[in-house]
Amino acid sequence: MLLAVICWTYVLTACYGTSPTCDEVVQKVAQTDKMTEIQFPPPMPGTWVSDRCEVRPGPEYLLRWHWYSENGTYTHNTFVYGDEGCTKALWSRCIKGKYGLRGKSWLTQGASQVDFNLDEVMFVVYSTSIAQDLSAKANTSCPGVVVGRWLPEVEYIVYRHQERNDSKEKSKEELDRERACMSLLRLSYEEVGLVRIQKRPPMPYDSWGMREELLLGEAKGKTTVFHDPMVRANQGKNAQSRIYYFPA
Repeated sequence: MLLAVICWTYVLTACYGTSPTCDEVVQKVAQTDKMTEIQFPPPMPGTWVSDRCEVRPGPEYLLRWHWYSENGTYTHNTFVYGDEGCTKALWSRCIKGKYGLRGKSWLTQGASQVDFNLDEVMFVVYSTSIAQDLSAKANTSCPGVVVGRWLPEVEYIVYRHQERNDSKEKSKEELDRERACMSLLRLSYEEVGLVRIQKRPPMPYDSWGMREELLLGEAKGKTTVFHDPMVRANQGKNAQSRIYYFPA
């Protein structure tokens, strides 16, 4: 799909003699793929950001900001918008916790297995209607976490990990309640069990040089599905400018 969009864009402008043809773009993309360097083990520490407005099923439009420390802690910020330009903020989510690599993936070439553990989850909403919807879900599925109706632009902690003083495992009821809470608030990390970091030359539509990309995804049977790549925050004018679209 991305390749088709790239080709169509260049075909339209090629009529004026200022851009390469679609065949030339396809050849350039193929050369870039061959020159891509997989980094192992993946150097995750640092800050990573979306370099464009991402589109998820729904549709849902979002930007991501991830930070990974050297000692295995992380912060994931997700900013959800109501338009394909990622300018009309709806809500944001901040997740903090710990991560750990478990070695190479046996199913996906160049990928590593990664575990994410949640310590704290915080939500901020930017409209009254979204606040009412999310607060109803949280108060129903995550009892005791938030009391009363949510207000726009107020931080709400909807999950906080608590260490158990005894050695007993969580009951089935506790696990079911926790899963229901996570599902309604879109906190499942099953879709990010794989990570890959790669260096690649600039694509035809890029305006900067060599880029370093982080891809998170999951293995579904024999197929691996990765989300849109993120780039290090110190790379590229486009990646830098996206930071200013994040709501304060």
